[in-house]
Amino acid sequence: MVGDDDLPHRLGVWLSTPGVAPDLTAPVTVTGMDRLSGGASRQSWAVDITTADGPRRIVVQRKRPGGLGASMGLEANLVRLARHAGVAVATVLADTDDSSHIGGGAMVVDHVAGESVASRLLRQPEFADARTVLPAQAAAALAAIGRVHAEADAAADGLRLDDQLELIAALHRGLDRPQPVFELALRWLAAHRPEPPPTPQVVHGDYRLGNFMVDATGLVAVLDWELAHLGDPAEDLAWACVKAWRFGGDGVALGLADINAWVDAYCEAGGTRPDDHRLRWWLVFGTLRWGVICELQAAAHLTGMVDSVELAVLGRRVAETEHDLLGLLGLLGAAG
Repeated sequence: MVGDDDLPHRLGVWLSTPGVAPDLTAPVTVTGMDRLSGGASRQSWAVDITTADGPRRIVVQRKRPGGLGASMGLEANLVRLARHAGVAVATVLADTDDSSHIGGGAMVVDHVAGESVASRLLRQPEFADARTVLPAQAAAALAAIGRVHAEADAAADGLRLDDQLELIAALHRGLDRPQPVFELALRWLAAHRPEPPPTPQVVHGDYRLGNFMVDATGLVAVLDWELAHLGDPAEDLAWACVKAWRFGGDGVALGLADINAWVDAYCEAGGTRPDDHRLRWWLVFGTLRWGVICELQAAAHLTGMVDSVELAVLGRRVAETEHDLLGLLGLLGAAG
């Protein structure tokens, strides 16, 4: 990978190349880079640049070697299609899957002002008004995501259509660690699987509080499209309701809203109402999925692949997820 000491220069050269970033008037010079928190597959920076038109702030995401998720080019095209469908997203300025430019596939977007940290959004007084409107805004954006495929060109058609249950089962069982509650959930999911939707739709894949940029007026942009795929839109509806993504909030959906209000807002914006069984199935699946993610992250630390206290701590959350699953399956009385 290209050394980060040389990254500002290489980024400026790449963005100044004719045809790479048409909305940026060359020459592009990087004047500052601040590292942002990132996931296991992406590195992100807030970058200050100057162009022939003056100063500007952008965000650069670079894919890590071996990083999972869609290619950066596919993700960038999907974000463009989402904007066309009416989803609030950051403006894509450039993208590449050629690692020779800045050391990895990359996507560059305009900087969007706001807050994404869930604990702040749920508790700080400056977001009080936003909290009242965010569930309906996020539900409307999710309904618009479901319309992307109908308008899509080959970009959305490049998204994978996988059996999500088979994927999560393979990831869990590949660790070869006994986890009886997870096995119970896998068997329940296999026995109660709903029929697939007649037409697969674009699924964001990580639609939840923490992946929205929000200001005092509400939703500004939907972030982090790297796990997008084709499938059942109820997957996104339910993922936003998984207990881990409530961040201690009182509401089931986004920590803010009643689940019925969440689904009603989605349907009012044009989404198709899932029946109660379908929604429950995806809620059980999403809870299991989060548990498997936790055990995978913990395994990365325990095997010595990554030395990380953060990943080790996630291993403790496996037990929390087991408790949530038992509740959802009706084995603890009231479901969580």
